[in-house]
Amino acid sequence: MSALRYLISFMTAAFGLAVIFLAACIPAYFTSVDRHVVARAGAGSKSLEAAAELALDSACVSTALILADCAPNAQHLKKRANSLLQTHKTWAQFGGDAPFFEAFMPKDFKGLFIPVYKCMAGRKDRASLIDSLSESKSAMVGRILSLRKLNTVLLPPSYSSAGAPYEASLATLALLAQSGDLSDSFLYYLSVKISNISDAREQESFEKCMVGILALSSHLDYSALSSIFKLFKSPDDVFEFSQAYLAPESDYFRKCVISAAILSGDIKSVSNYLKGADIKTWGDLAFTLDYGQAAVEFLLSNNKPVYENSPAAEFIDKYCSPMKNLFAPLCVNHLNIALAVKILLSIIGGAVFAEGILGFFRMNRGAYLPARCAASGIIISALFFAAVEPSAFDVKIENAAATQLSIVFDRVKSNIIGEKDMFSIDTDSATLAAIALFFVLQSLVYVVCLVRLNAIKRQRVSATLKLKLLENEDNLFDLGLYIGLAGTVASLILLTFGVINASLMAGYTSTLFGILFTALVKIVHLRKYRRKLLVESANEQHS
Repeated sequence: MSALRYLISFMTAAFGLAVIFLAACIPAYFTSVDRHVVARAGAGSKSLEAAAELALDSACVSTALILADCAPNAQHLKKRANSLLQTHKTWAQFGGDAPFFEAFMPKDFKGLFIPVYKCMAGRKDRASLIDSLSESKSAMVGRILSLRKLNTVLLPPSYSSAGAPYEASLATLALLAQSGDLSDSFLYYLSVKISNISDAREQESFEKCMVGILALSSHLDYSALSSIFKLFKSPDDVFEFSQAYLAPESDYFRKCVISAAILSGDIKSVSNYLKGADIKTWGDLAFTLDYGQAAVEFLLSNNKPVYENSPAAEFIDKYCSPMKNLFAPLCVNHLNIALAVKILLSIIGGAVFAEGILGFFRMNRGAYLPARCAASGIIISALFFAAVEPSAFDVKIENAAATQLSIVFDRVKSNIIGEKDMFSIDTDSATLAAIALFFVLQSLVYVVCLVRLNAIKRQRVSATLKLKLLENEDNLFDLGLYIGLAGTVASLILLTFGVINASLMAGYTSTLFGILFTALVKIVHLRKYRRKLLVESANEQHS
């Protein structure tokens, strides 16, 4: 009979582990997206090579080369681009067929893909361009050029000796408007800003746009710059994207930023995704480019990093990968549902596994079975996600300071980019992790107390002896309170010495959990049972 019980307990625990393994095979996570899901999302969508082909067909050679440098197999595109440059000599300077820019600019520039700002750095060159644009019949071009007289704050005014950056940015914007490279939405919001330029906030917003133009034009030729500006919906987008573009030091990652914007067509989402980005974030964006437009859009819409295996996940990855490919289509279309199923499976598997383990020690019987199963399932599920997805317990809520633009104007850096948002919130993840840890510890103590209480209930002894046994376990039933106080004291000591960065709330939460769980055990469970034993003991004495 004992062997059969052990076999049943072993099979129960094994079944629970199998359910947990099935949960691990579902590629859905709290704080990231799985590589298999990203690859599946991009299946059949427009590839980066196709976007580069389209750019070549539109005579945007430098743009096509940027896309080709980020594409996995694009050697044939580079050969075709070089052939076009050999056939059309002037395209090499301006990045492609740019008739408006070529007509307005002097012919004595030498080099390959000359940045727009370099072409306008000279006073005579700017004056020549502005004189030509002044004859334009476009009212918008005239309104833009009228802002040369603006008494700017973030950049030196155009009439000053150091006004070249602002004047060049203004001329670049006017040329883009003249060339038809600005969207209707951009032109509308630009018109609103110009009409309300006397408002300090509108002027600051407009000047930030000029800074963004200056940053981009310092690195891109006219063809690449016009390709990017066709995607902007508002002047405000220019400054944000320039931050995202100039943040990485690697030229390859900068090309990936442009490629993602062109491939997805959603330049604002690219800027939002790359706020406060690091090399991991840039690498994630570069990874999606291999799988096409829909893969990039999937990553941007979820606004999460690509999942990296934890040590525990790496251990079982070779067994999980085939199943992840199987579940990937579900995650692409119903990611939240897949995550809910994963959580449910982990809780069920955890509860079944715990019952199997308790069966070895004959501790899986008695009252409070639903509560015990739920508690053990939740605890093991929390441990499962902590092992598989540690980042879920490493939440950081903050508004990062703006990324510094790598341009050579100290006044721009000191007035805009280096200024930190006064409303930023910098809350480290240690607080949330500590609260979760205290909750798990108290839940474990709660389960232990219930198991011990049930063990006393099952003993075939008199009510008087059971009362004495309960009295002997008083310290165990107060264990939650002791652990809660110890957690608070330990947290305060670690905070004092700077070992952890959690807030005081985490330390006091430990005591709060201790009080609540101890009260739950002693008032809800223990008090009721003691009353029953007191009645039985009195009856035994009178009988």
